[in-house]
Amino acid sequence: MKKKDFILLKKVSTEEKAFFSKQLAVMIGAGLQLAGAVNILKNQTRNQYFKQVLTKIYDDLEQGKKFSEALANYPNVFNRVYINIVFSGENSGKLDKVLAELGDQLTQENDFTSRLRGAMIYPMIILMALIGVAIFTSVKLIPSLQQMFSEAKSELPWTTKIVFGFSNFLIHSWLWVILIIVAGVVLVMYFLRTAPGEMLLHQILLKEPFGLFKKIYLLRFTRTLGSLLSSGVPIIDALNITSEVVGNDVYREELQFFANELERGAPLSVPVSRSKLFPYFISQMIIVGEKTGQTDKILVNLAENFYKETTYQIDNFAKTFEPVIILIIGMGVALLVFAVIMPIYQFAQFVG
Repeated sequence: MKKKDFILLKKVSTEEKAFFSKQLAVMIGAGLQLAGAVNILKNQTRNQYFKQVLTKIYDDLEQGKKFSEALANYPNVFNRVYINIVFSGENSGKLDKVLAELGDQLTQENDFTSRLRGAMIYPMIILMALIGVAIFTSVKLIPSLQQMFSEAKSELPWTTKIVFGFSNFLIHSWLWVILIIVAGVVLVMYFLRTAPGEMLLHQILLKEPFGLFKKIYLLRFTRTLGSLLSSGVPIIDALNITSEVVGNDVYREELQFFANELERGAPLSVPVSRSKLFPYFISQMIIVGEKTGQTDKILVNLAENFYKETTYQIDNFAKTFEPVIILIIGMGVALLVFAVIMPIYQFAQFVG
């Protein structure tokens, strides 16, 4: 693969876009021309792909194009929310302010994603450790015990027979085990890339017992829609744009339905109040916003509350998961006692 092809495969992280937005806001606010500010940031970035993108954006600005038009050429870097907010900032003469707000939102989003990934590492490590111990026990320890019991020719409990059977299967059919696991992972990943598979996954995420993912989608909905409305984007367009970035097909279809209802003349609070995906209090807050003309501010405030709730829940996820881990370990110890230790104890009494 050529170096140029390798560069083009790279992505731009949320952290890099947040830094770009904040620094651009500071330089524009200080009186620097937009094209000159983009050129400075282009030379500062270490991401070669992002450097290429900013170079082309700088060229477009030099040719007289609007900033939002130049950004729109790179939807894989700047989504429609970002572009529409920049467009509103250009028209209102407040580009530095909207860029600063975008930078803060992207920083918050990056922090949130990092917290979520960090919370998932702990249970994954525990799970991998349990699997490793189970495999080691089945392959190294159980066979020697199985030989001892076979020489004793004693009747074994059904739990012991299951453990010995599992051990024999791993030892003699390990290649099939690997092939089945790999094939299963490939088939699941392929299915999840299809529209029905993606929809099924999103439906499952909405039913997880902690309600974390539902709060994440509500956070994205309130934050994105509130930001777009604050920037002057028409509410129907704002709903359609929000549906694209909410990150869940179930919510995407629901928001598109909301947009259709608004086209028929209904206020936003009506379809929201009828939806099972949105808590009752959200529709009531939207009603207040519609009466006072401050729907955007209310949505932004709701987003802040959802952000605090979800970050608190993520930070305490390890504590929430501890009882589940203890239960799994307890079940493993109980199985080991009944399947291995009890027969050994009985065998020792018989010999004695």
